[in-house]
Amino acid sequence: MATKYILAIDHGTSGAKTAIVSTQGAVVDWVFQEVPLHLSEGGCAEQDPADWWNAIKITTKKLIEKKLVPVEDIVGICNTSQWSGMIPLDEQGNCLMRCLIWMDTRAAEITQKTFRGTLNVSGYGARNILAWLKRTGGAPSLSGKDSISKILWLKEKHPEIYNSTRVFLEPQDYVNFKFTGKIAASYASIHLHWLTDVRKKKIKYSKKLIRRLKLDPNKFPELMKSTDVLGTITEEVALELGLNPRTEVVMGAPDIQSAAIGSGAIEDYKGHICLGTSDWIFCHIPNKHTDIFNNLGTTPSGIDGKFLYGNDQEIAGGALTFLRDNILYHMDLLLLEQYKERLNEAFKNLVKEISQIESVSKEDIEFIKQRLMNYEAELQESREICNLSDAFDKIGSDLAKESKITGKALDYLKSQYIKYKDEVLKEAPLKDVIKIFDKLAASTPPGSNKLIFTPWLYGERSPIADEFIRGGFYNVSLDTNRGDLVRAVLEGVAYNIRWLVESTEKYIKKLLLKQNRKLRTLERAFDELPIIGGGAQSDIWCQIIADVLNIRIKRVKNPIQANARGAAFIGAVGLEYLRWQDIPDLVEFSDVFKPSLENREIYDFLFEQFKTIYKINHKLYKTLNLQ
Repeated sequence: MATKYILAIDHGTSGAKTAIVSTQGAVVDWVFQEVPLHLSEGGCAEQDPADWWNAIKITTKKLIEKKLVPVEDIVGICNTSQWSGMIPLDEQGNCLMRCLIWMDTRAAEITQKTFRGTLNVSGYGARNILAWLKRTGGAPSLSGKDSISKILWLKEKHPEIYNSTRVFLEPQDYVNFKFTGKIAASYASIHLHWLTDVRKKKIKYSKKLIRRLKLDPNKFPELMKSTDVLGTITEEVALELGLNPRTEVVMGAPDIQSAAIGSGAIEDYKGHICLGTSDWIFCHIPNKHTDIFNNLGTTPSGIDGKFLYGNDQEIAGGALTFLRDNILYHMDLLLLEQYKERLNEAFKNLVKEISQIESVSKEDIEFIKQRLMNYEAELQESREICNLSDAFDKIGSDLAKESKITGKALDYLKSQYIKYKDEVLKEAPLKDVIKIFDKLAASTPPGSNKLIFTPWLYGERSPIADEFIRGGFYNVSLDTNRGDLVRAVLEGVAYNIRWLVESTEKYIKKLLLKQNRKLRTLERAFDELPIIGGGAQSDIWCQIIADVLNIRIKRVKNPIQANARGAAFIGAVGLEYLRWQDIPDLVEFSDVFKPSLENREIYDFLFEQFKTIYKINHKLYKTLNLQ
């Protein structure tokens, strides 16, 4: 029987990645397309759904055009998207405004006002929190980032848009709508609307909660399981993308649920870490639970009947991007240290390749070698983008006038020069800065000479829910260098993850002790944690996390593909090509990072100071950022 494939779409904040994945989880190939992010004052964070759909179409067409697998063997599409967004559609299915994505906090004040009461617990009125905990296992974050908060904001601030809305959709369900023309939400994707009763296996809307918020129940989509087939793609989509019109679309689940499945940690009480632009810790458990003091709770899993317990944190890898673009490699002053090794290697290869052209004499090769050395010096002396561009233009002018180099050698030299110019001026080498960061971090002692970085660059969700808190470097001195800054960022994210893991483990330990009454105590709930996401590609960061958490970290093979792989698994189960119990054996691990005893003392000490920084400063940050 021919291998069958799922078109798995990993639709995140940075862009759309479309992959062809076998029903057994093997990633054949993938294509990525970036999408714009619109940030502005007042906590505004938006994206245009039209940009999402355009990126998905571009990446899908590029994949199909490669003819990697027969189109008729692509049996399904399953999408996993960013979560906690709000898209209002009118009767014709048109977007009435840009999507307010998960980062948007402008609804914080309205959320706090809505859920405040006479007697408050952690900012929630006692009657409100009891009503929501009983039915949903949680409540909207007071940061205003949940989907329901955005709807309440829209109703109050833009009633004309609210009244014109036929249905509110999550990003996940909007993409499915574009493929099929059908509107529905999964049990997983709808959860951050905090309007569903999850106490029974068949999740349904709570009429009582909808009435309490004075919302129109007709503005919310019907509910389906993540493994349900929504329908086949429309003829228009099939024709435009080059897909079989019988291709079925499986509902799928948001990124957190898909990643959990893609990590292989699908059994009860098995957790995983995702290290991407943001980070999270989640594990599967059989029943709902909420810890309002640490802002932890459960959400329906992509696996019907299970829940994911934990939460995410706002910034992880995004802190490295901030360090790169705003501090060390500002876009207006593009430093060239990152190019030196590449240029030197490129010019060496160029001389070697030209030497293999039979018509080029040894004298010409020596002349070319000298010229290339001059070109390299000119490029490395340039410090600003405009000067760098001028240097390349001068080289191009010199080559155009060249008379001492003739024939194929000159033609080859010109073509390679154009290639290098295009690469550098597109700022593509900036991507390699992250690898340089790894080298700097590896050469810096653990603890970064007691420099501490707090990664709260956009507020925080868990284990503290605080929209006002901000990040920073603490204990900076004249001796602080770039290696300290880089390693401190990696360690600061690890301290934040440890804070979240410890909070999560408290409840999991209780469940495990209850399950095995022979055990009186349990030091750790997790003896190991799989790690996925783009940040997991860094050896030094994985080792730092293992050391800071004092736990074995297992890197999933191709960790950046976990979301797409998880979406493919959901699609394969939905189309009956796979069973849930098969998945752990299909997920491979490439490396295991064991905690170093040598670093235990310094990391335990700095972790306590990390938490103290929040305790001492959080009121100050609220004063600074309240207005």
